[in-house]
Amino acid sequence: MLARLAEALRSLDYPLGKLDIKLVLEAEDEETIQGRADARPRRRVRSHRVPPSKPQTKPKACNFALRFARGEYLVVYDAEDRPDPTNCAR
Repeated sequence: MLARLAEALRSLDYPLGKLDIKLVLEAEDEETIQGRADARPRRRVRSHRVPPSKPQTKPKACNFALRFARGEYLVVYDAEDRPDPTNCAR
């Protein structure tokens, strides 16, 4: 799934200089970490590993990664999401 998400993100019709894409990965999720390596996302994509703790939830992961975000707008996608490449606000 991560490879398909990476492809969808590469297809976004949006200025590269304004994109700040973060992949938020659970530190112990070796399968997803390997999938990130295999997907070969753009250089502008940064990965952040959420330190191990319980429970492993999306809100906890988002709270962890929020400190690394920059910019005015924030969008959260799950690995199975496919953003529409032409429906980006500029």
